Amino acid sequence: MAFLLVGCGAVSDITETEGVTKTVRLSTEWGAIEIELLHEQAPVSATNIEAYVTAGAYDGGSFWRTVTPRNDNNPHTVSVIQLQADPDFEGFEPIAHEPTSQTGLNHVRGAVSLARNMPGSATSAFFICIEDSPVLDHGGLRAEDGEGFAVFGRVVSGMDVVDKIWAAKTSADSDDPYMAGQVIDSPIAIHEARLVARAGQ
Repeated sequence: MAFLLVGCGAVSDITETEGVTKTVRLSTEWGAIEIELLHEQAPVSATNIEAYVTAGAYDGGSFWRTVTPRNDNNPHTVSVIQLQADPDFEGFEPIAHEPTSQTGLNHVRGAVSLARNMPGSATSAFFICIEDSPVLDHGGLRAEDGEGFAVFGRVVSGMDVVDKIWAAKTSADSDDPYMAGQVIDSPIAIHEARLVARAGQ
Protein backbone atom coordinates (compact mmCIF):
# COMPACT_ATOMS: atom_id res chain seq x y z
CA MET A 1 0.00 0.00 0.00
CA ALA A 2 1.47 3.38 -1.00
CA PHE A 3 0.50 6.84 0.17
CA LEU A 4 1.45 10.35 -0.91
CA LEU A 5 0.71 12.98 1.70
CA VAL A 6 -0.39 16.32 0.31
CA GLY A 7 -0.42 19.47 2.41
CA CYS A 8 -2.96 22.27 2.46
CA GLY A 9 -3.24 24.26 -0.72
CA ALA A 10 -1.80 21.52 -2.90
CA VAL A 11 -4.87 19.76 -4.19
CA SER A 12 -3.67 20.11 -7.78
CA ASP A 13 -0.56 18.10 -6.88
CA ILE A 14 -2.65 14.93 -6.85
CA THR A 15 -3.39 13.82 -10.39
CA GLU A 16 -6.10 11.39 -11.41
CA THR A 17 -4.22 8.30 -12.59
CA GLU A 18 -5.35 4.74 -13.08
CA GLY A 19 -5.25 2.75 -9.84
CA VAL A 20 -4.88 5.87 -7.65
CA THR A 21 -7.73 7.36 -5.64
CA LYS A 22 -7.99 10.53 -3.60
CA THR A 23 -8.41 9.85 0.08
CA VAL A 24 -8.90 12.09 3.11
CA ARG A 25 -6.96 11.11 6.21
CA LEU A 26 -8.58 12.46 9.38
CA SER A 27 -6.14 12.38 12.30
CA THR A 28 -8.24 12.43 15.47
CA GLU A 29 -7.33 12.14 19.13
CA TRP A 30 -8.73 8.59 19.03
CA GLY A 31 -6.94 7.47 15.87
CA ALA A 32 -6.96 7.92 12.11
CA ILE A 33 -9.89 7.53 9.72
CA GLU A 34 -9.33 7.36 5.96
CA ILE A 35 -12.12 8.24 3.55
CA GLU A 36 -11.99 7.56 -0.17
CA LEU A 37 -13.57 10.39 -2.18
CA LEU A 38 -15.86 9.01 -4.87
CA HIS A 39 -15.33 11.70 -7.50
CA GLU A 40 -16.58 9.65 -10.41
CA GLN A 41 -19.98 8.96 -8.86
CA ALA A 42 -20.45 12.16 -6.83
CA PRO A 43 -18.26 14.86 -8.43
CA VAL A 44 -19.96 17.90 -6.88
CA SER A 45 -20.02 16.59 -3.32
CA ALA A 46 -16.56 14.99 -3.41
CA THR A 47 -14.98 18.12 -4.90
CA ASN A 48 -16.68 20.20 -2.22
CA ILE A 49 -15.14 18.15 0.60
CA GLU A 50 -11.76 18.14 -1.14
CA ALA A 51 -11.87 21.95 -1.21
CA TYR A 52 -12.60 22.11 2.51
CA VAL A 53 -9.77 19.70 3.31
CA THR A 54 -7.34 21.65 1.14
CA ALA A 55 -8.33 24.87 2.91
CA GLY A 56 -7.64 23.32 6.33
CA ALA A 57 -11.25 23.62 7.43
CA TYR A 58 -11.27 20.43 9.50
CA ASP A 59 -8.04 21.14 11.40
CA GLY A 60 -9.40 21.96 14.84
CA GLY A 61 -12.81 20.49 14.06
CA SER A 62 -14.39 17.61 15.94
CA PHE A 63 -16.74 14.67 15.97
CA TRP A 64 -19.45 16.09 18.18
CA ARG A 65 -22.60 14.02 17.60
CA THR A 66 -23.41 10.33 17.72
CA VAL A 67 -26.85 8.99 16.80
CA THR A 68 -27.98 5.53 17.87
CA PRO A 69 -31.36 3.76 17.96
CA ARG A 70 -31.41 4.53 21.70
CA ASN A 71 -31.07 8.31 21.41
CA ASP A 72 -32.52 9.00 17.95
CA ASN A 73 -35.44 11.41 18.10
CA ASN A 74 -36.63 10.55 14.60
CA PRO A 75 -38.90 7.50 14.22
CA HIS A 76 -36.83 6.39 11.21
CA THR A 77 -33.70 5.62 13.22
CA VAL A 78 -30.11 5.64 12.02
CA SER A 79 -26.68 4.94 13.46
CA VAL A 80 -24.16 7.64 12.47
CA ILE A 81 -21.46 9.94 13.79
CA GLN A 82 -21.20 13.55 12.64
CA LEU A 83 -18.29 15.95 12.48
CA GLN A 84 -18.00 19.69 12.15
CA ALA A 85 -15.26 21.90 10.74
CA ASP A 86 -13.28 24.33 12.86
CA PRO A 87 -15.94 26.77 14.16
CA ASP A 88 -13.71 29.69 13.15
CA PHE A 89 -13.59 28.60 9.50
CA GLU A 90 -15.89 30.82 7.42
CA GLY A 91 -16.85 28.17 4.88
CA PHE A 92 -17.90 28.24 1.25
CA GLU A 93 -21.24 28.57 -0.51
CA PRO A 94 -23.65 25.61 -0.26
CA ILE A 95 -23.60 23.15 -3.12
CA ALA A 96 -26.22 21.46 -5.28
CA HIS A 97 -27.70 18.27 -3.88
CA GLU A 98 -26.52 14.98 -5.45
CA PRO A 99 -29.15 12.38 -4.52
CA THR A 100 -28.33 8.70 -4.36
CA SER A 101 -30.75 8.13 -7.24
CA GLN A 102 -28.31 10.13 -9.37
CA THR A 103 -24.99 8.82 -8.04
CA GLY A 104 -25.91 5.18 -7.57
CA LEU A 105 -24.31 5.27 -4.11
CA ASN A 106 -26.12 4.09 -1.00
CA HIS A 107 -25.94 4.60 2.74
CA VAL A 108 -24.24 1.35 3.73
CA ARG A 109 -21.86 0.74 6.62
CA GLY A 110 -18.86 3.03 6.14
CA ALA A 111 -20.61 5.38 3.72
CA VAL A 112 -19.77 9.06 4.19
CA SER A 113 -22.49 11.59 3.40
CA LEU A 114 -23.18 15.31 3.58
CA ALA A 115 -25.31 16.68 6.41
CA ARG A 116 -27.95 19.18 5.34
CA ASN A 117 -31.20 20.90 6.15
CA MET A 118 -32.93 21.67 2.85
CA PRO A 119 -31.65 20.16 -0.44
CA GLY A 120 -28.88 22.40 -1.71
CA SER A 121 -27.87 23.62 1.77
CA ALA A 122 -24.89 21.29 2.41
CA THR A 123 -21.48 22.80 3.13
CA SER A 124 -18.71 21.21 5.24
CA ALA A 125 -20.53 18.99 7.77
CA PHE A 126 -20.75 15.28 7.07
CA PHE A 127 -21.54 12.00 8.78
CA ILE A 128 -20.40 8.38 8.66
CA CYS A 129 -22.82 5.44 8.67
CA ILE A 130 -22.28 2.72 11.26
CA GLU A 131 -24.70 0.35 9.56
CA ASP A 132 -26.72 0.09 6.38
CA SER A 133 -29.31 2.89 6.47
CA PRO A 134 -31.58 2.91 3.39
CA VAL A 135 -33.84 5.47 5.11
CA LEU A 136 -31.10 8.01 4.27
CA ASP A 137 -31.19 7.25 0.54
CA HIS A 138 -33.30 9.09 -2.02
CA GLY A 139 -36.90 8.13 -1.36
CA GLY A 140 -36.12 7.15 2.21
CA LEU A 141 -38.20 8.39 5.12
CA ARG A 142 -35.48 10.10 7.16
CA ALA A 143 -35.68 13.40 5.26
CA GLU A 144 -39.22 14.73 5.00
CA ASP A 145 -38.58 16.02 1.47
CA GLY A 146 -37.74 12.50 0.27
CA GLU A 147 -34.52 13.65 -1.39
CA GLY A 148 -32.27 11.78 1.01
CA PHE A 149 -28.65 12.67 1.67
CA ALA A 150 -25.63 12.82 -0.64
CA VAL A 151 -23.06 10.05 -0.28
CA PHE A 152 -19.63 11.18 -1.50
CA GLY A 153 -17.16 8.77 0.06
CA ARG A 154 -16.50 5.58 1.99
CA VAL A 155 -14.28 4.69 4.91
CA VAL A 156 -11.38 2.52 3.73
CA SER A 157 -9.48 2.43 7.02
CA GLY A 158 -10.31 3.24 10.63
CA MET A 159 -13.83 1.85 11.04
CA ASP A 160 -12.70 0.69 14.49
CA VAL A 161 -12.19 4.36 15.35
CA VAL A 162 -15.60 5.22 13.89
CA ASP A 163 -17.23 2.52 16.02
CA LYS A 164 -15.45 3.78 19.13
CA ILE A 165 -16.66 7.35 18.51
CA TRP A 166 -20.19 6.04 17.96
CA ALA A 167 -20.09 4.56 21.47
CA ALA A 168 -18.89 7.81 23.08
CA LYS A 169 -20.74 9.12 26.12
CA THR A 170 -23.36 11.75 25.32
CA SER A 171 -25.21 14.44 27.22
CA ALA A 172 -28.97 14.71 27.54
CA ASP A 173 -28.74 18.47 27.07
CA SER A 174 -28.94 20.24 23.71
CA ASP A 175 -30.00 23.65 22.45
CA ASP A 176 -31.92 21.76 19.76
CA PRO A 177 -34.47 19.28 21.21
CA TYR A 178 -34.09 17.13 18.09
CA MET A 179 -30.48 16.44 19.09
CA ALA A 180 -31.14 15.81 22.79
CA GLY A 181 -29.03 12.90 23.98
CA GLN A 182 -26.82 12.93 20.88
CA VAL A 183 -24.16 15.54 21.71
CA ILE A 184 -20.89 13.93 22.78
CA ASP A 185 -19.80 15.03 26.27
CA SER A 186 -16.21 15.62 25.19
CA PRO A 187 -16.13 16.02 21.39
CA ILE A 188 -13.34 14.03 19.73
CA ALA A 189 -10.84 16.51 18.33
CA ILE A 190 -9.64 16.38 14.73
CA HIS A 191 -5.99 17.35 14.76
CA GLU A 192 -5.73 17.61 10.99
CA ALA A 193 -7.27 16.44 7.73
CA ARG A 194 -5.07 15.86 4.70
CA LEU A 195 -5.45 14.56 1.16
CA VAL A 196 -3.45 11.50 0.20
CA ALA A 197 -3.19 9.59 -3.04
CA ARG A 198 -3.89 5.95 -2.25
CA ALA A 199 -2.58 3.27 -4.61
CA GLY A 200 -3.25 -0.42 -4.77
CA GLN A 201 -7.03 -0.40 -4.33
